[in-house]
Amino acid sequence: MTREQNIERWDSFLLKIKERATELFDSARGQAFTLFVESGNDSIPIGNALSAIRIQMLELCSKADDAWEQKVRDLLYCSGVHDDELDLEEKKRDQLRYTLESDFTVMEMEIRNQMALHIVKMAQQQVKTISCTQCLAQLEVPLHLYQSEHLVCKFCQTVNTYEPGTYQRMAGGFFHDIARWKAIEECKVEMEVRYALQQATEGTQQKVKSAHRIAFKAYCEKYLAELKALNPTTDTEKELSFEMQRFDS
Repeated sequence: MTREQNIERWDSFLLKIKERATELFDSARGQAFTLFVESGNDSIPIGNALSAIRIQMLELCSKADDAWEQKVRDLLYCSGVHDDELDLEEKKRDQLRYTLESDFTVMEMEIRNQMALHIVKMAQQQVKTISCTQCLAQLEVPLHLYQSEHLVCKFCQTVNTYEPGTYQRMAGGFFHDIARWKAIEECKVEMEVRYALQQATEGTQQKVKSAHRIAFKAYCEKYLAELKALNPTTDTEKELSFEMQRFDS
């Protein structure tokens, strides 16, 4: 076979792997929410299912790795694909892995956002008013209250305890999933620049590294702003400082 035919076969092989991964991800999107609801809004079965899908995705990546190492590289070389051209063909495999891993991340974020929105909706239905145990005046319950809280009656100063419902308690733990999804575009940019950093040469590495830091910070800022909108007690400055220190370490 000619070099062009061998390259075409390699491209076709990689495309089939990508299409198979897309089928896996689309199937998960279609079934995950039903599984979540049928399991009594338990996130553990979803976590297990996503782990299984990730394993299948990595197995698909391994097929590309094995094909390249065991057959494709030598086949292309023997048909006249050398040096920089051969490197470009190998990078197609690397690009595939990046694409599948980033697509998986987006799919997981989308599913967890859907779960979180469901829990928040259930929590909103549980918001309740309470009356003072002493003077029976109706107490003002803060909108963002997801744990037991002492409320002081403004009329008689009696301390009352507000006990949120089950879904109200759960909602606080799901807010980060909603905030992450609202920052999905910034997340995609960060993943793209992170991949570019992995591919950068010695001469461009520092420039791309700086760009990656900027992209990561932009994602964190968007995520934390959305999280604060959901939970006003979020200390965005403190959290951003922590994330950037972790990034720089």
